[in-house]
Amino acid sequence: MKTLSDEELTNLAGNYFAPKGLYRHTKALPFLGSLECNTKTLIAGQWTELIVEYTVGASGLADGAWIKGTFKFYSDWALCQTSDPKEDNYVSLEYTPGPLHEGQTAATVQSLAVRFDQKGHERPFQKAIIVNIVDGDMNPGDKITVRIGDRRWGSRGTRVQTFVEDKFLMRWYIDPVGTSRFAPIKPDIAFPIKSGPVARVKTITPRVVRPGVPAPLHVHTENIWGNATADLGNLKAEVKLIKVGSKAEVVQTKTLPFAAQGWTVMNDTYEFVKDGDYDLVVAEIAGLDVVGYTANDFNITKEKWEHTLEIIKRVDSPGEFVVFPGTEWCGNSAAGGDHNVVFLDDPKTSQPEFPFDKKGNVARSFEWNEDGPAELIPGAWPLDEVYATYAHTPESHLLIPHVGGRRCNLAWHHPQLERLLEIGSAWGLFEWLLRDAVKRGWKLGVSANSDEHRGRCGGGVPGTAVFGTKGGLTGVLADKLRRGEVAKALRARRTFATTGERLVGIVRTDNGHLQGDDVFVKDNEELVLRYSFFGAGGYSSIEAWDASGRILHRDLQKEAETHTTASTPRKIRVTWGGARVYDRYREAVWHGSILLPGAVISHIRPFGGVLHNAEDEIKQLSQNQVVSETRTSGDFDGVDIFLDDTSETPSTISVSGHLGGYVKVGDALKGNPHNPQPRFNLVATAKDFTQEGGVRDDIVGGAGLFVSIDGLLDVPLPKRVEGSFTVKAESGSGGDRAVYFVGREYGGGKVITSPVFIKYDAHFAHHLHLLGPQNWKPKTGFFVNGTAPSSKNPIGNPSFPGSTTTGGLNWLGFDISEFNHTTILAYNLAVGGATTDSTLIPTYTEGVATYVDQVNTFYDAYVHQETPWSWDDVLIGIWIANNDVGQSFDRNDTSSLYPKVSAHYFEQTQRLYDAGARNFVFLTCAPQQLTPLMIEKGPESNAKVAAAVKLYNEILEKNFQKFKIAHPDAQAWLVRPSKSYETAIANPQEYGAPDAICTNEDGVSCLWWNNYHPGIQIHHLLGADVATTVGTPWFNPQ
Repeated sequence: MKTLSDEELTNLAGNYFAPKGLYRHTKALPFLGSLECNTKTLIAGQWTELIVEYTVGASGLADGAWIKGTFKFYSDWALCQTSDPKEDNYVSLEYTPGPLHEGQTAATVQSLAVRFDQKGHERPFQKAIIVNIVDGDMNPGDKITVRIGDRRWGSRGTRVQTFVEDKFLMRWYIDPVGTSRFAPIKPDIAFPIKSGPVARVKTITPRVVRPGVPAPLHVHTENIWGNATADLGNLKAEVKLIKVGSKAEVVQTKTLPFAAQGWTVMNDTYEFVKDGDYDLVVAEIAGLDVVGYTANDFNITKEKWEHTLEIIKRVDSPGEFVVFPGTEWCGNSAAGGDHNVVFLDDPKTSQPEFPFDKKGNVARSFEWNEDGPAELIPGAWPLDEVYATYAHTPESHLLIPHVGGRRCNLAWHHPQLERLLEIGSAWGLFEWLLRDAVKRGWKLGVSANSDEHRGRCGGGVPGTAVFGTKGGLTGVLADKLRRGEVAKALRARRTFATTGERLVGIVRTDNGHLQGDDVFVKDNEELVLRYSFFGAGGYSSIEAWDASGRILHRDLQKEAETHTTASTPRKIRVTWGGARVYDRYREAVWHGSILLPGAVISHIRPFGGVLHNAEDEIKQLSQNQVVSETRTSGDFDGVDIFLDDTSETPSTISVSGHLGGYVKVGDALKGNPHNPQPRFNLVATAKDFTQEGGVRDDIVGGAGLFVSIDGLLDVPLPKRVEGSFTVKAESGSGGDRAVYFVGREYGGGKVITSPVFIKYDAHFAHHLHLLGPQNWKPKTGFFVNGTAPSSKNPIGNPSFPGSTTTGGLNWLGFDISEFNHTTILAYNLAVGGATTDSTLIPTYTEGVATYVDQVNTFYDAYVHQETPWSWDDVLIGIWIANNDVGQSFDRNDTSSLYPKVSAHYFEQTQRLYDAGARNFVFLTCAPQQLTPLMIEKGPESNAKVAAAVKLYNEILEKNFQKFKIAHPDAQAWLVRPSKSYETAIANPQEYGAPDAICTNEDGVSCLWWNNYHPGIQIHHLLGADVATTVGTPWFNPQ
C-alpha cells in the first residue's frame, strides 16, 4: 500500500492508537532494511577490518529472526571465527537501539548470537556469517554492527581473498519473522579487490620452438599472490636471450615498455635461428594458445550461454588463439561424476547442443541456480543420458572426466566421447586417477586444466581454500593452431599435462607414432619408445608406467651426482605431500617440526607448493630445528637443509607433527584432524637417509600422504632430458598395453604424457573391408576361407601386395602400408567386373559376384563369427561405381536406371549398418572419359561417358547425404577420384610419364597400366586422398 496521509488514514482506519510519527518513519524505511560498509576498495590478500552496519527496516525483526552475510563459495577469504577475539578473523556484533518515537515500545532483544558456516546458504553464496536475534524483537531503525576481523583485541583483522575481482559481492539475506525463508537485502555490498604492488616479474614463453619460427614472449608483473598488477604506468623491462651452456652468451637484448593502463603486460616475439637451449631473463598474461571455457551447467542460463558464445566467436582467432565452448556436467560421483563437455565444432557455423539437445531434451545435469526455478529440476541424469545426448556425433564432442567437487567415477566410460582424463587442476593433482584408468583398460589421454573459478586460466596460483594447487596446462601436439587440427589432436589423445609450468613431454616411436597413438607390434616384438622432456627447474627423475605400476625409473639426481667433486655441497631434503581425501576438501594441512640433534644449520631452501602461497611458511627456528605450516592437495612441499661447514651430519633426524584438513564445518580455530592418523613421526638414522632413495613413511588414509628424508648432493639438474625405453612383450601376451611417461622436477613441477597404446595381437588391429569391382576396386585375389590378414601380411592371402592391375601397389596397398596410422588388416571382397546388382546392370562376365553378393559374403564370413570385431575399428570402403557406369553409359534409360541402382546400392549399405558397421568411406565414379580407351572411342562416345559419370555421381552424392542424416551415429566420408586423376593428367611429366595417354605395364613409365586401368602414380594420389579424408585411427592424413 502507498504511504497514506493523515487524512487518508483517518478516513480508512477511523480512530486508533499508535506511536506518534512511527507510521511515517516506518514507511520511509526499506522494508528489509539497509546496509552500509566502511570499505570502498581492497587489495587482494591484505589484512583489514570490515565493518558492516545493518539498519533494521520497516519489517522489524521478530524473536527468532536471523540475518546472513554471505559471499561466494570460491572466494578464499580467510575463514571467519567467533570463538577467540584475540585471534585473526574474529567476527563480533554490536546492537544499537534506534531513537524511540512517542509511545513506541523499546525493543526486547536480549542478545545477538553470531556464528560462521561454510555451507550456511545456497550456492554460489554459500559461506555465511549468521546472526540470530535471541529472546526478543528489534524495532525499525535499530542497528546491528558486524565487525569482520575485529581488531580491538589486537588481531591483524581479517585476510581478504587472494585474487582480484572487479566487483566482489557480499550479499546479505534476512528472515524477519523467523520462518527460515530468506530474502536478499538490496543493494548488495560491492567493492573491487585490486592486485596491489609488484612483487615479481613473470616471463612466459614456449618451451620448444622450431628454428626460424617466431616465438611469442609474454611478460607481466604480479603481486605477492600471483595476480597480474594493473595501472602502474611507465614501467619497462630489459629482456635478454641467453644461450645456455655458453658462459652466459647474450644473443639478444631488448628494452620493452609495459602497458601504462590496464594490466601491466607487454608482448613481443623472438626468432631462434638455430638449434639449442636458450633462457629468457627478465593470450596477454597466461600466454595460452587454446582455451576451453566451461562453467557448472546448472548455473548456465540460456541467456548467459548465448552471451558466452558471442564472446567466443569474437575472440577466437585461427592461427593465434582458439577457444572451445563447453560446460561442466555436474553429476554426483554415484551418477558418474563431473565431466567437462567440450564442443569442438565452430560455434559460428554449428550451434552446440546446450542447454537443450537437438530433440529438445534438457542437456544439463539439472536446473538449479540463483536465477532459476525454486525446485531442482533434473535434466540429463545420470551420466548414461549425457552419453546418449552426444554419442550421435562423437567427432564433434570431447568429454573429459575430472576430479573437482564431484569426483568422476571411472566405472562409467564411453570410448568414443571420452578421449582425455583430467589429472590436475587448481583442485589438486590426481596422478592416481590415470593409474586407475590404465588398470581398467580405458583408452584415455591426459589433460590438466585450471578449473579455479577465479579468472586466471593458465596462470592461477593456489589460494588458501579448496583450490590448493596451481592451475594445470594441457600440451596439444597439433599441426596447426586451428580449431579443426586442435580438435583432432585432442580426440587423438596427442597431449601431455603439466602442473602449470611450461614443461613439455614427448614420446615417439621410430616409425613416427606419438603419445596417444595405437602402435601395433608383433607378438614377442620389442618396441622402443623414445622420450624428450623439456623443463624449467630441472628434472629429478623420468619414469614410465603401465597397468602393473612403474616400469622405468631414471634417477637424474643420481646421474648428476656422478659428475661432482669432493667440494660439492651436501643437503638434507625433507619432503611431505599428498591429499587428505580423494574427494572435495582434499587439502592436507601440515604442522611440522624437523629436528637435527647436534647439527648446526647454515641455511634452508624451501621448495614445492609452499613457494606459491604467501601464508604457508617453512622457517628455521634454531640452529638445529626447522618448523613448517603448509598445505598440500596432491602436490608436495619440502625444504633443503644445508649444514654449516663445521657441522657433522646428524646421527638421526626426526620429522614430526600433526596433520589436519580443510575446515568445512565448525570452528576454524579447532581445525579438522586427519582421523586415520592425526600425527606423524619419522625418525631416521644417517645410514638410512643417506642410502639411495632415502627413507619414506606413508601415512595411513588419504591419497598418497607421505613424509620422506633424503641425503643428497646439491647439484644442478637437467632441464632437457632425452632417452629411450624398450618395452618387452612376453610371449603370448596379446591384448593392449598402455605406457605413459612422467617427468618430475625437483621443485614439484611435473609433466605426464598420454599413454602409447601398444597392441600385440593382430586381432586388435583396425579392419578395412573393401567392396567393389576388380577393374577399379583393388581385387587382390583374397579368399575368405584362406589365410586371414595379419600384421605379417595385411591382406591375408595371397602375399602382399596381391594381384593388382597397376604394375605394383594400388591405392589400397598404399593406404595399408604407407599412409596407415596403425596396422590395418584389409579384407578385400572386391570381385573383378562387379556391378551393384546384376538384375539392373549386368556384370562384366556371367557369374561375377555383385555388390549384393559381396555383402552376403561379408555377412556369412564375418558378421556371425565367434569372436566379433569391435565395430569402432572397422572401416567399410565401397567403390562399386565404375563398372555400373562402364556397363551402362551407352543405354538410353540412365536417367531412370541410375536412381534404381543407387537405391539398391544404399539398401546393401544399410545391411552393413544393421550388422554393426559405423564407419564408411564411399568413392564416386572415376572420370572414365579421361582413360585412353574412352578417348580412342571418339568424342561422341566420350561425351556419353562423361554425362553418365556426372549423373551417376550426382545421384550417389545425394543419397550419401541422406545416409549421413539418417545415421547420425555413423561416420561417413566421400572421396572423389577425379581429383587424383586430373592432378596427374594435368602434369604427366611431374609423375614420370611423357604424356597423359601412354600405357606401360611397369606401372611407372606412364600414367596408365593399360588403356583402362591407371598405374601406380594415380593410385598413390588416390590412396593419399582417401587417407587425408578419413584420417585417424586408420590413416595418417597427408
